[in-house]
Amino acid sequence: MTVLSTANGLSTITSDAMEKAMQVTSTNPMTGLEGRTSLLTKLSTALQSSSLYFGQDARPGNLLDYLDANSSHRGDKRVVKITDLWDVLIKGLAPIWPTDRTTLRDVPLGDVWPCEALAEDRGAGVSSERGDALVPFHKLSQWLAYSLIEPIERLLGWEFDKMGPDGKTLMTGLPEYRNGV
Repeated sequence: MTVLSTANGLSTITSDAMEKAMQVTSTNPMTGLEGRTSLLTKLSTALQSSSLYFGQDARPGNLLDYLDANSSHRGDKRVVKITDLWDVLIKGLAPIWPTDRTTLRDVPLGDVWPCEALAEDRGAGVSSERGDALVPFHKLSQWLAYSLIEPIERLLGWEFDKMGPDGKTLMTGLPEYRNGV
């Protein structure tokens, strides 16, 4: 069996294999199976193209090595900047986003959308090169960030900086469809 914890393993996933692993049947359907499979194979590409964050062996867990190398200490507590985690998620995982959506300098941005009102307000000063009229929601990236912060703090005993220019205060509440956002 192929090891799925590396980019090479992830690149071999098929919809049929996912269907079998997730026990999908006519009485136990799974919506979006093709899209989920595609996301995992795109994750393979992201891991391979982002050795800064995921190492030469292209493993997702190597993001901890990156965070560790960029952390500091407060007493005997390891302190991680939220901006370093965000770099891993936004820059390191950029290849997972669809290329037919919003991009900036040919980098897929994910859950970022152009806002006509911002473009109109800024008139001639708007630069598509800088992304002035783009609004980032990053709902999925934020879910992932929050999903990583808690186990990293609990299991490793690390702490994400709470305040300051690189602290958790930079995070926002998660938008949710059922909340009307």
